[in-house]
Amino acid sequence: MHLGVQAQRNGVWTGEPRPLALRSLACLRSLIRLIAFMAVSLVCFAAGFPSSTIVAEAKAEDTQPRLIPGKRAESLGPLGAEAALIKNHWESKGELTYLPPFLLQRGEKKALRLPSKFLEEGPGQCVSVVLISSSNNSFQLHFPQHPQAPLRRAWPRTSSVGLAEITRCDARRSLLRDLHVTMLSPRGVFQVVALLSPQPPTKARALLETRRRGASAPSPPLGPAPSLPPLIERIHRQEKKFLERQAHHVQLQELTTNEEGESEAIVELEAGCHEFIILADETNIALDLDAALYLLPSRRRVLLNDSRGRSTRLNYCVGSPTRTILRTRGAQNARRLVLLLGTWNIPAQLPLNWGTEARARLAHALGATPAMQVTPIPIDATLGVRGRTIYSIPTDPGRCYVAAVILLQGEASNLALKTRRGLEQKEATAPPKQLGTSVQFCGQQSYSEIEVTAQGSGLQWLAAIWPIERPSLWAQGD
Repeated sequence: MHLGVQAQRNGVWTGEPRPLALRSLACLRSLIRLIAFMAVSLVCFAAGFPSSTIVAEAKAEDTQPRLIPGKRAESLGPLGAEAALIKNHWESKGELTYLPPFLLQRGEKKALRLPSKFLEEGPGQCVSVVLISSSNNSFQLHFPQHPQAPLRRAWPRTSSVGLAEITRCDARRSLLRDLHVTMLSPRGVFQVVALLSPQPPTKARALLETRRRGASAPSPPLGPAPSLPPLIERIHRQEKKFLERQAHHVQLQELTTNEEGESEAIVELEAGCHEFIILADETNIALDLDAALYLLPSRRRVLLNDSRGRSTRLNYCVGSPTRTILRTRGAQNARRLVLLLGTWNIPAQLPLNWGTEARARLAHALGATPAMQVTPIPIDATLGVRGRTIYSIPTDPGRCYVAAVILLQGEASNLALKTRRGLEQKEATAPPKQLGTSVQFCGQQSYSEIEVTAQGSGLQWLAAIWPIERPSLWAQGD
């Protein structure tokens, strides 16, 4: 049999080869068919039909064509099913909207643009926004703010089990204008559902069983706490530290506890800076000592230390002799509880003409920073009142400084100090009930910017800046 193409005559195949003209005609016909098929494909593509539809029709399979993402696209997988469940529960509560699904990779950010009606300020309306992604993805909702805009409290919201939701009502709805999402995981698809309603709806996490966090795993056992040296040894060690730091007076006082492990003692303070250290015997290694200091006769609390530990300490400066009450708790079953009180003079670097009370408050604020010694004369001193005050001071590049701010009068709900050097900044906020704070910084150019924020009524504050010389002998030790 000839190895060429076989011919067909009257329905019967023969081994005779086709003539050259017939073979050329067959090739031409095949080429025309291929060109026609390609032309049809190009026309369909230009018309907007997905290629998957053509393949599906060619194969005559009962399958749906793949959807092209657009403004009204939805996720048809498990993520879309969870979004649909949220919509079904929320649609009767108010006006519902959703954003098309989108993909983010690690570090990418996307603004979530809600309808303008959702963001209008006014009473009686709430906006709830929920983002869902794969349960193993992590992301964060945040509110970028322009540096010149007024300060506002809008903390980031981190996802849990691939879900994050937030609700803002009334005037706070305007915060959602700047709502962004930042992807923390390698990549993931997001679905966003938002609701405008008179009242906050049921939490989305409560509607989705697979998104509930469940109980936290118990902490692994760390073993017993290390045993303490005998109490008398710890007392002698602390007295030695006080003397090494040139305390001019060290006092030891026994404290009597009740059945609940609480104690109360009147402590007379002379003018200067004082450090209270409360120690218990070593028999109960599980105890947690807390301490608070109150002024007499007003009984106003000025200091509190409620951190966990088997000893506790407080630091306080006064400009004149002062009576105080020291209260402790947490010494259950302790056989002995003692107070060690070290006293130092107010640093001479604080100008005398500022008055005893201002010098004491500045000394206390400076003692809250790491150990340092300042030059005798501050390079700048500024008085201010309620609000935000920004000013510049001359600084030497490479030299370090300490800035402190105190209240001279009034009660502040917030007292904060911030320094800026180029693109870097440091900030410190006075703890509750305290009257000052401080921050250290190093100059990077010929000037630095100081910002003081004071919120409250009838406020007047003093801020001062000193170059740092050497470690202090009166600041808090180990």
